[in-house]
Amino acid sequence: MTTPPGRYPDLDLTGMRRGRDRSGAAARNGIAMTLLGIFFLLSLVVVVPEIMADRVGAGEATTHGTVVDLHVTTGRSGSRLCVPVARFEVDATTYTTRTGRSSSSCPSIGSSVTVVYPTADPSGARVPPPAGTRLLLGVVPVVGLVLVVLGIRAFVVRLRRPIA
Repeated sequence: MTTPPGRYPDLDLTGMRRGRDRSGAAARNGIAMTLLGIFFLLSLVVVVPEIMADRVGAGEATTHGTVVDLHVTTGRSGSRLCVPVARFEVDATTYTTRTGRSSSSCPSIGSSVTVVYPTADPSGARVPPPAGTRLLLGVVPVVGLVLVVLGIRAFVVRLRRPIA
């Protein structure tokens, strides 16, 4: 894009003002990156319980269940999310449970899933999320930490640089 001669004499071809310090933009970018990183780090509130859902705590046990139903919803973009319903048996009593969150990976009906249940009350069982989902959720806070470090670094470098 070229500028008509004489119309904007203080602009160069890149659209930046001649002689103006561009490090202010670097500082703003550093702040924005840090805030975005903090947002990703706050996802730990959701991520940690989801990752820990497959851990067997005190007073809990695991068993294998069978997927007997899928509650499927379709988003506006056409993406398909499902919540599998699993049936499992403890001490000759049959229970059903479903995952706490919907997922884009839908197991087939009849497939086997791991069920974690409290030994005192198996009706409070849960189906942990797939390993791929837990891995993906674990990456989000790491990205947040990287963004915070890079954002702070960009801001500090800007503060140390003399203004021209």
